[in-house]
Amino acid sequence: MTDNPNIPMTPNYQTPNPIDPAGALKGPAIGLMVAGIVGILVQAISAMLNLLGAGLGAAQGGDQAMMNMFSGGVGLVFNVIGTILGAVIIMGALKMKNLQSYGFAMTAAIIAMIPCCSPCCLLGLPFGIWALVVMMKPEVKAAFR
Repeated sequence: MTDNPNIPMTPNYQTPNPIDPAGALKGPAIGLMVAGIVGILVQAISAMLNLLGAGLGAAQGGDQAMMNMFSGGVGLVFNVIGTILGAVIIMGALKMKNLQSYGFAMTAAIIAMIPCCSPCCLLGLPFGIWALVVMMKPEVKAAFR
């Protein structure tokens, strides 16, 4: 036995605080929703510019007319794909926030992190990583329906 009052006689074990899955996922889910919305807005602006660019290029005539129209059409296809991916990220973030469909929420977080697929990779990468880190915790994973 020690006479030192600073050393407790019995071990002071503290149980870790249980995590609130809904509260832990609220931040990353909102961040992914913002990334999806910003991405869709960027795709809409880009689509308008592609339409305007394709129309102006075709009006100029010459050898570049076909190339400008092809670029505008291909650009529009990529705009549609980007808009769809933005919608998937938003829907997955909503599922994540409501603790529904673990797989869909994980897919949305992963898509948001891919620079070529994400509609807004500057926001999607950090929020996607944050979402994955939180969703990999066993107590969060178990809370999904």
